[in-house]
Amino acid sequence: MKPISIIFAAALTASLAAGCARPAYVVKSDAGKAWMQGPVKQIRETYFYSLRDAAALPDALGEFDTYTVLDYNRAGNITRMESFKGPDSVRIAKEEYFYDSSGERQERAVVHDLARRGTTTVLYNYDSQGRLVSEVESNGFYRFDVTYDRHGYPRTRTTNSHESGKNVVIARYIHDRHGRLKKLKGERREKYLYRPDGVIAEIRGGRMTKDFYNGNGDLETMAVRINRRNAKGRVYERFSVTLTAEYDYDEHGNWIRRVQLYRGEVQSVSVRETDYYEDR
Repeated sequence: MKPISIIFAAALTASLAAGCARPAYVVKSDAGKAWMQGPVKQIRETYFYSLRDAAALPDALGEFDTYTVLDYNRAGNITRMESFKGPDSVRIAKEEYFYDSSGERQERAVVHDLARRGTTTVLYNYDSQGRLVSEVESNGFYRFDVTYDRHGYPRTRTTNSHESGKNVVIARYIHDRHGRLKKLKGERREKYLYRPDGVIAEIRGGRMTKDFYNGNGDLETMAVRINRRNAKGRVYERFSVTLTAEYDYDEHGNWIRRVQLYRGEVQSVSVRETDYYEDR
């Protein structure tokens, strides 16, 4: 859920050290994090979960298929997300996000609990430098806090333990000299590798998984570690490709069709329509 996962929503500035300007920590919009190109306005994505023939798209959703709509503001941040599932297009999720006049600094999020017919509001608080420091659910159910290092990069993410009443560090962030996330420890354990142009190339999930991305920043191959034994019975590690993806792109460079395959066999197909803001 986005209100729990967002940590880079605040606008940060470059810091100075030893009299020399350090590389700026670039805070990406939601569209930027998803490697979307151009002034994205709305995305409509249909995910066919168990489609085996990529050339024969059904006219209606299957039992596990989903249809998702994402609205973006001009700053590239999501303002609304709704998802529907199954042949009856039952709405399974709805979230709304509100920003200040810049469209960048998030003020609150409203998450609709469709099963319980209730809503949850998450409030976002910032320090004097405009950095996100906490996310607080309006009913007090949870609170997350973010701390920063001396360069202004996110350092830790903590939450309050209901059992002990103490703050517990649930994530630690390590950035490279360019301000790019290098390692994530805690909620997940990941290592990030980038191409020379800054596009992510690989994410290593601890020792167990590796995800490889293409030049557009889209996931191209997933691999997992499988323990194999040699002739002497000793275990050695081998990564086995479990899923690959093929893409078609629009004129902006955003994918409009994704086919996921396992050992060459089609597993799922996603089709995406994207609307863009007109140039001002």
